[in-house]
Amino acid sequence: MNNELNYEKLREMIARCEWTFAKTMPFAPHEYIVRGKCPLTDEEFLYFIDMQRRFGITEHWGKYNHSYLYIDDYKYWTMGAPYEETIIMNRAKTDILGEVLDLYEKIETTKIEAKKNAPYHFNAVLNAGPLEPGVSKILAGFFWQKTNDEYLILKSFVSRFFGKELSSKIDKPVILAEETVKDDKRIDILVYEKEKYAIVLENKIWDAVDQPNQLANYIEAMMEGDYNFEKEQIYVAFLPKAKDHHPSLNSWVSKDTGESYEEEFRDRYALIDFKEKILSWLEESPEVNEICDDYFTHSRFLFIDFLKRALKIDNIDNMAQTEIEKFLIERYQMSDDDMQGADLLANKLKEIGEVVNQLTALRKDRTEKSMQKWLNDLQNDYKDKKYDYIDFRDQQYPYIGVSIPYKDNLNIINVFIWNNGNYLCLVIGLSAEGKIFRDEIFPLVRDLVQPKGGFRKGKEWLYFKDVTYQQAYGELKDLVSELCTL
Repeated sequence: MNNELNYEKLREMIARCEWTFAKTMPFAPHEYIVRGKCPLTDEEFLYFIDMQRRFGITEHWGKYNHSYLYIDDYKYWTMGAPYEETIIMNRAKTDILGEVLDLYEKIETTKIEAKKNAPYHFNAVLNAGPLEPGVSKILAGFFWQKTNDEYLILKSFVSRFFGKELSSKIDKPVILAEETVKDDKRIDILVYEKEKYAIVLENKIWDAVDQPNQLANYIEAMMEGDYNFEKEQIYVAFLPKAKDHHPSLNSWVSKDTGESYEEEFRDRYALIDFKEKILSWLEESPEVNEICDDYFTHSRFLFIDFLKRALKIDNIDNMAQTEIEKFLIERYQMSDDDMQGADLLANKLKEIGEVVNQLTALRKDRTEKSMQKWLNDLQNDYKDKKYDYIDFRDQQYPYIGVSIPYKDNLNIINVFIWNNGNYLCLVIGLSAEGKIFRDEIFPLVRDLVQPKGGFRKGKEWLYFKDVTYQQAYGELKDLVSELCTL
């Protein structure tokens, strides 16, 4: 028997054969060749059987456990009879969706095994599971650090990402986390000194979707009221998980004028992602490393560890990634030829991309039908109530729901199901008219949702939680029933 698997030899043999479709098994479409009736010599046919059985991957099909040899877009198998008795070689087009699901299962299992085999390290920050506001407060806390009455950490950050000219202006900064500004919008981190500069940092560590006009709103807030900065004194930083997440074009557009600030802020804007830029700053910056304060040093260590583990780039994930790469190289019979491997992976990604496109289109269709049904159900279930219905199914991220009165004031509390393109959220917010009641309504809503579990405090909204499609309408109705009693 042969000791080596020669893919080029097998590809040449496969290309010489005319494969026959198995008409008797339309429920399991596949093709086959017959020993002695195909162009392969007996020696070649035996080689094919040997390679399939020795190097194939055992998979379950019906009552059988076949050994499948994957070559390009097909998998090849025989039924397990002795070599000399085997006369049929079968092949089937790879089930791309099934293949993707198999890969996902293998990758997730590998990650779980890597985590299980790694030593347990407790991290108070990680275990607290900070949401976006919590991460903003930690980062702002680093900026508050002073050494010899100088804000060395803040200066280091600003110098690294905006330049030394802005850093040199820092003297006695005001550093705020979760600062409420125009239209009750909240800036994640705001650093400013009157008549000198204002730095707005928008934290998107968990890749939250931009709110309409978000960055424009912050810029305009800095030019108005007590802040009263000139436009040229304002700087904007966008802090996503990874560098491929940019603010939406609409985020730069003024709600009042319709004009975009994007071009004007090109030289006063920085994209500072957590995965590379913030981590490298925390680990490599001399100013950060030279701080001897024990509390700062311990906090920095915990935060770096939190980021690496939360962003899946710590040692455990590296171990898992190594195992996953070995599995993929084996699965797709990749040689040491980098270009051949790149071509093979490009084709696989194209196939998987088509699956994603089809699934996305199908989900969009099902989402539209689900939202139409929910809206119809709302209008039927609350036909005797004086509720205004929220219907924004034509938006990029569609949502539907109702506006509930509060103390005889109409359209105050908005409750809706929102689809952000990836998952559904059940949201409790306030209408423009309802914002004057925020301080009064918020504690009432908090007391209502906290016992339910799963709800998170929002930046623009009061509370929100992730829901499945099957949960969504039932939970929406429950909320409406409870909120209308406030």
